[in-house]
Amino acid sequence: MNINIVTPWYPEPALGRPYSGIFVQRQVEALRKSGSTVSVEVPSLNTVPVKQIPANLIAEFERQAMESPESLFVQRDDFVKIPAIVVERPTMKHRALAIERSLRVKRSVTQSNYDIEHVHVALPSARAVLNMTSNPVFITEHSSQAARDCSIPEVAEVYKESILKAEAFICVSEFLQKQISESLSIKIASNWKIVPNIVDVNTFKFAERDTPTGHAWIYVGALYESKGVEKLLKSFYHFNKNHSDSNLTLVGNGPLKSWIKRYLKAKNLRDSVRILNPTNSAKILEYLRNADLMVHLSPYETFGLVSLEAIASGLPVVSLKNGGAQETWGDFQGICGVQLENDLSPQEIAVSIQDWLRYRPELDLHQASQIIDGKFSPSSISNQLLQMYTEAIL
Repeated sequence: MNINIVTPWYPEPALGRPYSGIFVQRQVEALRKSGSTVSVEVPSLNTVPVKQIPANLIAEFERQAMESPESLFVQRDDFVKIPAIVVERPTMKHRALAIERSLRVKRSVTQSNYDIEHVHVALPSARAVLNMTSNPVFITEHSSQAARDCSIPEVAEVYKESILKAEAFICVSEFLQKQISESLSIKIASNWKIVPNIVDVNTFKFAERDTPTGHAWIYVGALYESKGVEKLLKSFYHFNKNHSDSNLTLVGNGPLKSWIKRYLKAKNLRDSVRILNPTNSAKILEYLRNADLMVHLSPYETFGLVSLEAIASGLPVVSLKNGGAQETWGDFQGICGVQLENDLSPQEIAVSIQDWLRYRPELDLHQASQIIDGKFSPSSISNQLLQMYTEAIL
């Protein structure tokens, strides 16, 4: 089976993005391991400060594609980058049109014979792919932003049109599926499916640990306000006042980095908190091994991959009840961590963690790791996808 993946997110270690779209890459690897041929196209929008793309610019793009396709559509490791020219302040339809135009040009000059098209993150690429192929098109939504984006009428219109035309509309969790259904004010249809992300238990291998003190915290993810990073820092400040030997490692990058440094200076925490750049899975595992508690205070998650990787490796997790966490590990949190109410203040979170560390029941991270392996292993997820693909082309 020949499968083509179109995704805006894919790991690019050379550009400092080793973890971006790692969940898509894991599906690609699992499908290839099953014997399928899988290609990956990664559209990248490039804004031009005009209201309409000039015809001569499009002609030059097409000429370069004909004469030197490898210089325009650059092969990077296991994916091809697809540059797309878009007007300034583009609407969702503008973005989709730009991607469609570039994909058409690329496929006219390179071999593009696919049985299945699978778009990760519905907009804007799903509309583009649906407009240019008669092959079955699958859409997987991962984005926590999707439901909020659909509150914009123009975005909702394009989104509805895309998922109605798709062979299947897949969400990584029931929580996300319900959010999108409510945002679009449409019922969940028969072509709506749930296929979770892969958790790489082979990389994040379980290892026995001593009983954790809970004093070596770690957070892995983007340094965004939406990820609860401010609340994390403030919660750690209150925890550290009672446990001066505690420390926090932040692995990630983002717009809050400057604020974090100012906060650490103001609260005299610079010796207790370190910020490390995003890195690959093997290095993250090393950081997890040196921690004894992951604390992730994002108020909204569609899945929560990093928490599951931590649990799989044997590290207990403190999380908020953010949607994804309840669905993916809420039914066995008693053996691997705790999920706190969203509305707790940083001081209340610090006290809750202290109380949990003092009175927590006996953890069984090994059993938790086995549960994760059973639910989210590469073979389990690829088998679900292959069954749907096969049914679509029969």
